[in-house]
Amino acid sequence: MKKIILFLRNVTLLTLIMLTSVAIALPPETEYTGLIPQTGSSVNGPAQGYEDDGYWGPNPIGFTFNFFGNDYTEFYVTSNGLVTFGGSSTQYSNNPIPTSSGANNYIAAFWDDIVVHATGDIMYQTIGTAPNRKLIVQFNNMSFYGSPVLLGTFQVILYEGSNCIQTQYRSIVDLTSDRASGNSATIGLENASGTAGVTYSYNTGGMIHSGDAIRYCSDGSGSYTIDDNVLYEGVLLVDAIPRAGIASLVSPGYGSTIGEEITFQWDVAANAVSYNVQISQNSDISSPIHTSADLSTLTYDYTLSTDQTYYWSINAKNSAGLITWSEI
Repeated sequence: MKKIILFLRNVTLLTLIMLTSVAIALPPETEYTGLIPQTGSSVNGPAQGYEDDGYWGPNPIGFTFNFFGNDYTEFYVTSNGLVTFGGSSTQYSNNPIPTSSGANNYIAAFWDDIVVHATGDIMYQTIGTAPNRKLIVQFNNMSFYGSPVLLGTFQVILYEGSNCIQTQYRSIVDLTSDRASGNSATIGLENASGTAGVTYSYNTGGMIHSGDAIRYCSDGSGSYTIDDNVLYEGVLLVDAIPRAGIASLVSPGYGSTIGEEITFQWDVAANAVSYNVQISQNSDISSPIHTSADLSTLTYDYTLSTDQTYYWSINAKNSAGLITWSEI
């Protein structure tokens, strides 16, 4: 978290929290149109405007994938951050690995009681050519059930031939939240009987950040090695009309000294046609005190009250009105 200290006429103190976007941390991304088994929108989803405790499948992997010694050509995906094989589960409470009861035979990219936000969706696509194809499963704009905390966007990638698995985290939005960094989540793999698996993290905060990638590969003895120093794969699934990119917050910069008349500034996001500035006194950006109208500019002037702490973020919109969050 970065704090900006603002001074008014040398005597009045105003504190603004600014978190820099992850866009500069990600490699260039090649875009592929994704298939969408579920959206969180109130139009296509449930009446509450988000999708909770659901699973979808079977969906085709596009090649034969070996997981804990068993071959699969289909997968399931859940709203609680799991990719599963041979069946699925609506279990929202995460387990340690291994646990034979409840959900089994899964890849836990971020298993917590999360939902597909009204602005989000789950999509997948197989890319490449044999024998080096990849299945990408992407969770767009996920948030937490019954909480204003936003999670973000992450992926699971399955690799043909090597049977390796990569989970990667494009954007973890709320950097002030231990929950968004993993303190109530399971991250790892478990076999079909729930008797073996590997754990990257269980109910531990500070484990997941924007731009992180974790690679799991068979160790030849029925288990997997874990490598969290691998490079993030520059692949992105998009809707028929691509979502906007992540707006990178520019100013006020860390440690800036400014007056109460403030100009927010951000960099252009790919495919964005407009932006909203959100300003809140809550670190999760809930109950914003101000949301701008749709902006075509990359700056926004606003007057802040003194002796307060503020948080801000940018929503970038594409031509279809789909939103991409910046970090807060």
